[in-house]
Order: sequence, then structure tokens, then C-alpha cells
Amino acid sequence: MKKPNGTYIEGEMLLSPAFKDLNATCIRIYLGFKRRVRVRKMKGTRIGGRGDYIPQNDQELIYTYKQMMKEAGVSSSRTVTDGIDKLIDLGFVKIVHSAKGEYPLPTQYGMSEQWKKWHPDEAVRERRGFSVKPRHRRRKGAPGGLTSYNRDREQ
Repeated sequence: MKKPNGTYIEGEMLLSPAFKDLNATCIRIYLGFKRRVRVRKMKGTRIGGRGDYIPQNDQELIYTYKQMMKEAGVSSSRTVTDGIDKLIDLGFVKIVHSAKGEYPLPTQYGMSEQWKKWHPDEAVRERRGFSVKPRHRRRKGAPGGLTSYNRDREQ
């Protein structure tokens, strides 16, 4: 019995405004998340044939910065942070449980379908019910401990 090998990306996603707004690093990080999703074939479909697959762990993904940097081919953790922020802001992934920088606890991520509601125009996003929970990171030396990115979003 052969297990499915590969990562499936919906055609709808590839043509979406949200996906078109991603840069190459974000796409590589996203594909790393997708590779970690285990799927199970629905009963009644033959192995190797067309059929529906059900994600098993799409809300329990552990993907460390070190893994992301290696797989995405980047040398800066800041680039990874920016990539994750973009994926969250566009509704592709979400944080299920934050380790809040406490080593060695990893952050747990989940896949999100909010990208379907994303639009470049904020008014359209609001009408469609698009909402994501922003990341709040603390950085040494920043007033109030918030990064300038999150400080700007709160205004």
C-alpha cells in the first residue's frame, strides 16, 4: 500500500490575491508548513487514484526557525520572522500556541483558510469577514517592549 507523497496546493490559492502578495521566501516557508501536514485518504477511494484527503495534524504543526532557515535557504532569523508575519497577516497560517520565546518550547502553528477572504482593499476584507490575530512580539529596547511592526498596527 503506497502512501501519498507530495504536497497539494489548491488552484484557487495560487490564483488568489493573497498568494500573489507573497514573496519567494514566504512561499518557501509556507511549503515547509504544508509538507508537515499529514493526510489520510477518505474511505471509499482507491490508493493511487483520485480522492479526497483529510488533514490529520493541520492545527498541530511544529516548525522551528532553524528548520525554516535551512529549508527556505535564508541566513537571517529576521527574514523568517517577517515571512511568518506575512503568512499570518494574509491568513495562510495561524499561531495555535505561542512559546513566547521560551527556549526550548516551540511555537505550535496551524493552517488557516482566511486567505480566501483576503483582499488588498481593507474595506473589502472587512466586508468578507477577514480577521487574523496579529503576533505581539517583545524586543529589547523597544518602547513598551513592542516591535515597531506591532506598534504601527495598533495605531
